[in-house]
Amino acid sequence: MLFRSDDYVRNLPRFFDPATGAVIEAQRDDGTPAFLFTEVTGYAIRELMTLYRLTGDVRHFDHAWRAGGWLLKSAASDEGWMRTRFYFDRDNDPDRTLYSFAHGNIFSFDNRICLNGLAALCEATRDLVLMHHLESHPDLLSLITPAQLVEGSLALGDRLADLVNDKGSVPSIFNPRTVEKELRFKEPRWSQIRGSFHAKIAEALSELYLYSQDKKHADAARRLCEFALTRQLPDGRFATDKEGNTQLHPHCYSAEGVLRTGQVLGEKRFVESARKATAWALSKCERGVIPQEYGPTIKKASPFRTDALSQVLRLGSRLMEAGHGDESWWKPLSALAGNVISMKDPKDGYYRYGFYEYQTPSKTVSYWTNNFAFSALLEYCAAWLCNNSTVLVLAGGIGSRCWPISCESNPKPLDRKST
Repeated sequence: MLFRSDDYVRNLPRFFDPATGAVIEAQRDDGTPAFLFTEVTGYAIRELMTLYRLTGDVRHFDHAWRAGGWLLKSAASDEGWMRTRFYFDRDNDPDRTLYSFAHGNIFSFDNRICLNGLAALCEATRDLVLMHHLESHPDLLSLITPAQLVEGSLALGDRLADLVNDKGSVPSIFNPRTVEKELRFKEPRWSQIRGSFHAKIAEALSELYLYSQDKKHADAARRLCEFALTRQLPDGRFATDKEGNTQLHPHCYSAEGVLRTGQVLGEKRFVESARKATAWALSKCERGVIPQEYGPTIKKASPFRTDALSQVLRLGSRLMEAGHGDESWWKPLSALAGNVISMKDPKDGYYRYGFYEYQTPSKTVSYWTNNFAFSALLEYCAAWLCNNSTVLVLAGGIGSRCWPISCESNPKPLDRKST
């Protein structure tokens, strides 16, 4: 399997707006015009910080800082929420009403993704090396100071925590400028209803809790996960629409949210929920493919998307690495990893989106697909190494009895069963 992080890094410039540092999505297959993508900029910040830790290249941190400044200074509404998409000179178009900055609708899920990225930057403010670096770069400090970053992130976390009701749900889409506020749809998609996928907000609040130690953030995260668990069926899948069907993409969001919250807050039942959800998804894997939809009203197998396959790969790898998986998972995980790798463009090295209905390949090139694929393959490599490596600590000697170094007649055994 060929997994090259330099291919990923080489492709980063195609996904970012040089003026703002935000993720830019080019015109989509369906004709949607180019836009700055707030949600995916939140993903990018955390991934850029991961790249900084992996490579030590401070330019990744610089980029993450610029993107964080754009979120808090430009993407934020007057009420302090993160707006969704900025369509440049098309932002006021009437057919862009649902998503555009100008029309002011707020997606609670998108705010979660932004908060998760900002929480990573809050942690970075504790790094004296990075803070010294900032002091020597006034151009970065002119965008946002560490104090402004922390204040804005905590305020966003508080807003999200306050949004969670006693039952643990949040409105999917709302508009703080209107009387009704919460938007309701006649035939809603999974992303337009209160659902288990909002456990991803719990994940962000948990990450913020690691920084803030504010019980308010932890309590709201627990309520969100409790609500998500009411949508999980006995076989492990999360019902993601009102018909009881499961779309793989939000199913994985649900599992990701309860897993990370369970790990941060020490809630074993949340981790177990994620394990069951992942086991179900892997049971549907055939030759590295998992259908995008499953359930009582789904009449035929749907095509796969690279991002959703990557989510399952990442979930399974994280659980294996943490000791919560099963040895039988390695076969489908290996097949998933191979399929994700196969989605790399053979010439340019970016990861392709996947397929639409009737197996029509998508021509859309998205940052989040590449982000999910890179992250998943990184987690898979880490899990594989943990599973196939043994650490040997030599106590009080030079290892002279460790055959084949020496002492063939009376060696110290080094195989897994006897060490």
